[in-house]
Formats: sequence, structure tokens, C-alpha cells
Amino acid sequence: QLCMEHHFIYGYRTITRLLKKIHGLIVNCKKVYRIMKENSWLCRARPKKMPNIGQPYYVTENKLERDF
Repeated sequence: QLCMEHHFIYGYRTITRLLKKIHGLIVNCKKVYRIMKENSWLCRARPKKMPNIGQPYYVTENKLERDF
């Protein structure tokens, strides 16, 4: 029920803490993980942002040729 209320944004560790804080239930996080896994309630991971592959950076021509 907590997972559905929070739209599956919390993982099993946060749900374990919420169960203890709100309902006073002391449950092992492994048990919460197992229950969430069986019911497909695990946190939905966001896809990683891919780097924007666009135009290469403009490189100026080497006028000094290391001649300081």
C-alpha cells in the first residue's frame, strides 16, 4: 500500500523505514525486498541520461607551434 501511495518511487530500504515510522512495524529489509520483488513493486529506476552527441568542439589552429 505504501508503494502505491508513493507511485513506486521508493525502494525497499525507504519502505522499511516508513513501515517502522508510520505503522511501528519492525521488519527486516530483506523480507520487504522479497515481498516487493514477488509483487513487482520494486522501485522503477530512471534511465540514465545519454551524452548529447552533436557537433565536435571547434579547435583553433596551432599558430604558436610551442614557440614561446
